[in-house]
Amino acid sequence: MKSVVLGAVVVLGTCGTSVAGPVLLTSLAMRKDAAISGTNLNIEPRVEFILRSSSESFGSWVDVGRGISWSNGDDGSVDLSANTHASFTEFSSLLTNGVNDYFSQGTVFSEGSGAFGFGPESELLGTNPDFFGYDLEFVRLTVADLLIEPYQGQQFPQISGISVTALVTYDFYGSPVPEPFTIVLLGAGMVFAILGRSARLQH
Repeated sequence: MKSVVLGAVVVLGTCGTSVAGPVLLTSLAMRKDAAISGTNLNIEPRVEFILRSSSESFGSWVDVGRGISWSNGDDGSVDLSANTHASFTEFSSLLTNGVNDYFSQGTVFSEGSGAFGFGPESELLGTNPDFFGYDLEFVRLTVADLLIEPYQGQQFPQISGISVTALVTYDFYGSPVPEPFTIVLLGAGMVFAILGRSARLQH
């Protein structure tokens, strides 16, 4: 009988944790301000807001946010996850591996050019060193006050292009990874529950 009770307690505790859902790990809010010259003004300009991870400062970057473009006046939110980006699993593993890898965010224009800033995860995200101990489930990208417009240089009027300004927020959501001791308790609870049920059936 004690075995059955132990199994029930562990399972209920696990269910309670999963029902709570992902929690907000950190929020990164910024004002985007970028420009590009020589753009074809006959095509509607669009931009993408990209997040990147890399294990090396000048290594190959893993991007999320590609393929989600915004035009002048757009606003709203979109969740970047494994459902929307094949690269998200690799991206999230770099942000949860306990190593102070490199993180980057930037703006990419419709013709491919972009502007990025990057640095260690701990500095840009305020983590220590990253989201170790959590599974990063999705990043919610929110865009507001997006303005994309033609510009012309003041000192050099012959230089023209497109400028973009926007308020952009990235909210990182994740769930705690069960500690080894919790996993052992769960396994023991399931075994005891099975043994208890088996003992009742034999009587």
